[in-house]
Amino acid sequence: MTNIKDYNIPYNSNYIFDNSAYSEHGEHIIKQIKEIEEPPSALLITSDQVAVGLVVYCQIQQITIPDELAIVAFGNHYLTEMLNITTLTIQLEQMGNNLFLQAISKEASHQEATVELIERGTA
Repeated sequence: MTNIKDYNIPYNSNYIFDNSAYSEHGEHIIKQIKEIEEPPSALLITSDQVAVGLVVYCQIQQITIPDELAIVAFGNHYLTEMLNITTLTIQLEQMGNNLFLQAISKEASHQEATVELIERGTA
């Protein structure tokens, strides 16, 4: 498995934008990024809704996506297709079924989640 250390990319806590769950948080994240001396060139967003807010606010601020800021989100919400946002889809139903079966059997197991990259215009 490849990780960030394999690419010699240093960890930068300024690139972590937590407490963001809704589209309106996209504006807050962009304002924070504008204050960073060396801003990130790409963001991996854990919510499609936040990614939607980011894309809309980037358009308002005339930030070119993906040239100035690439965005990849999670979830494949229908709005990501409408706004041409690159996203990762996770089989949540399968994951939920596996967790349920583990809970009732009281036996933990480790399984890789199936993830699919849906490439669109933001990465």
